Amino acid sequence: MIFQSLMKIIQRIVKLMPTSFVTFFKRNPKLTALYSRTLVKSGLFYGRPSTKKLEILTKELLKKQSEQFRHNQNKTSNDFSLLIITSSSDIDACLEMLLDLDSPSFSKILFFCATEDVEKVIQRIYSSPITNLKWRVSSRLDGLVDEEPILVINNDDVLVSSFTTLISKLTSSSVDVCYFDRAFYSTNGEFVEPELYPDWNADLQLSTSYIRTCVYFAKGKYLLSSFDLEPSKHFVANWMINNFFEQCSRQVHHIPIIGVFSPPEPSESLKMTRELLKYLLAQANIEDVTERGYIRDIQWKIENEPLVSLIIPTYNGKDLVEQCVKSILSLTTYKHFEIVLVDNNSDDKEAIAYFHELSNHEKIKVLRYPHPFNYSAINNFAVSKCNGEIIGLINNDIKVITPQWLEHLLCIVLREDVGSVGAKLLYPDNRVQHAGVVLGYGGGAGHAHKFFPRNHDGYLSRLAATNNFSAVTAACLLVKREDYLKVGGLNELDLTVAFNDVDFCLRLLEIRERNVYCAIAELYHFESISRGADDTKEKSERFQKELQYLRSTWRTYIEHDPAYNQCLTLKRENFAIVDSSEYIHAISELTPQ
Repeated sequence: MIFQSLMKIIQRIVKLMPTSFVTFFKRNPKLTALYSRTLVKSGLFYGRPSTKKLEILTKELLKKQSEQFRHNQNKTSNDFSLLIITSSSDIDACLEMLLDLDSPSFSKILFFCATEDVEKVIQRIYSSPITNLKWRVSSRLDGLVDEEPILVINNDDVLVSSFTTLISKLTSSSVDVCYFDRAFYSTNGEFVEPELYPDWNADLQLSTSYIRTCVYFAKGKYLLSSFDLEPSKHFVANWMINNFFEQCSRQVHHIPIIGVFSPPEPSESLKMTRELLKYLLAQANIEDVTERGYIRDIQWKIENEPLVSLIIPTYNGKDLVEQCVKSILSLTTYKHFEIVLVDNNSDDKEAIAYFHELSNHEKIKVLRYPHPFNYSAINNFAVSKCNGEIIGLINNDIKVITPQWLEHLLCIVLREDVGSVGAKLLYPDNRVQHAGVVLGYGGGAGHAHKFFPRNHDGYLSRLAATNNFSAVTAACLLVKREDYLKVGGLNELDLTVAFNDVDFCLRLLEIRERNVYCAIAELYHFESISRGADDTKEKSERFQKELQYLRSTWRTYIEHDPAYNQCLTLKRENFAIVDSSEYIHAISELTPQ
């Protein structure tokens, strides 16, 4: 506690320093590295804002969005329907919400409920003042929806003022399906943090059903699917999952605007239904589905047990390599793999002798790369010499924790839609080192939830649940060999050390739909022990050059990472809501084209 208090004082002093002094400080690599290491040890670096601060930031965000609604408000037509998933016991609050709307932009209200609730819901509506609006009640979707656009919400949602004018705008766009962020109203006086979503994140939906309400459909008939959807709070979530497996041409869009306030949801209510479990297990490519609380872990089928080539570059580092190799050989339950150790100019006699010893192992191939260190070139060289259908890029400072780590990663990367998959990497003290990469941090890229405790759920459970990120780290990454070659491997000309994995993953997104962070494949990562930190002038200059390449090449992703949310901060890797200084980055166009 004393150490933390001291670091808080130092942080305040740094903020009060003249800009010129801070600039000088940042240009000194050793001073910057010392300050960063000390801040990390204090435990303050990953700390998120207090509940009180988050409440203030949320109010500011809602105020800013309200201003933008007013700024973009113009004459709209009532050309969409509002579909409410309801029941007879919950209809009253819903009717009150409808009466409180300033100027509804929808043409009619459709109530979707269970068969036994239909008559009761109709009676409640007749006794309320909303009878001046057009409405229908049914227990059958095909009796409710048609070609008209539709907005789906749950019966206890409260629409944000003027939000329906945005929906009316969407009706004239080419958007098929669109979802929005949401906030929560308190039922006991306690603040609940809003949910600010990434753009369509298929694996997060499969893991957590993060989209559960407030979804726009260009045509109501899109709701009719092969999955028999019942009128429950799982309706929207299950439709989204069904849409993923049906591989429909309907693209799912996202607008980072809060559309509804919902009541807080107990974790029990988030667990998958028996119907969803049955549906998932019926999919041809799913082996098994298990739950950790409300988080689902899907084991995809592995056909024909492909050979995985685990490429491990090293310069000396005998103890690290021994720890890494022994953990892989002794703990890994998937056995059809080979280790390709690439010796890059090692000069330590002990290390050289150990590598020679390893070369006699039936599962290990030792290659020599007698050229200056170039991480990208080393891996490209190794890929040309190995035999695996699947390529694994592995750092020499990795140690296996989860025996099934390779199965967990392999079953995901074999999917047709996946480019690469990365593991959850931990520092030796069980803080998070890697759990997906977010573009935009520091004007470049950074690790999501860095320094968070190992068992923390993270924002939207994205630390504990398998989900999509634009990139993952090559410290432990799997990719199909054909994809590695198709995108030209790692960039050995412009990115010899830093950001080559980020650049590689983004190029994979040009031929595949998504990259995946696998939360249940855990390994330790003793980061930068073998190569060292970028704290010399030469290394710092090289890093800045590679950072500039990333910024110029992938500017679009850095300005808006689709796996993040524009209303979340880029100042720290902790998913906090933006403050006023970042609103220029947070608020963009209201509607996609």
